[in-house]
Amino acid sequence: MQIRHRKRQLPRLSNHLLTTDCLDAIPLDDTDIDASRTSAHILAQLQPPRATPIGSAPPPLFYLPAKLLPSQEAFLNRRKREVEDALNKEYEAWTDEKRVGLEEVRKLRESAEELSKPVKDDEVEEEQTMVTEEAAPKEESNPGEPEAKDPPKEDEDMNDDGGHEVAY
Repeated sequence: MQIRHRKRQLPRLSNHLLTTDCLDAIPLDDTDIDASRTSAHILAQLQPPRATPIGSAPPPLFYLPAKLLPSQEAFLNRRKREVEDALNKEYEAWTDEKRVGLEEVRKLRESAEELSKPVKDDEVEEEQTMVTEEAAPKEESNPGEPEAKDPPKEDEDMNDDGGHEVAY
């Protein structure tokens, strides 16, 4: 929402001069454009300040003279182009980020749908039999030897009738 507002509002603000603009050093043609000015700096320059500390310089004012000087007109034309380019770059970056985020959400939804699909009863039975077969120990016994009984465990006591009783 904020990017759309900036894309609509900042070109309008770029049509005005600011009290903080330094027009003396600006050439009339585009031959000597300062490359150190980044798009973030250009856009931040047009943002109205949110709050100014007490005792600091007053916030810049937007103004538009009735008749522009040639240097002012050249400055405003250049600012309009810079702001438009900076906003286009910012909007493209935002749409790319939005597209990547939507793709990630789509993948997460697909994986959630796969996990929430009901499993068929045949598949559940096959999985249970596979698990029980893997968990059950395979015993090899010799036909000539009698099977050995397990001795009682330490926490179990023998009952009078030969059964096991668990001690609690």
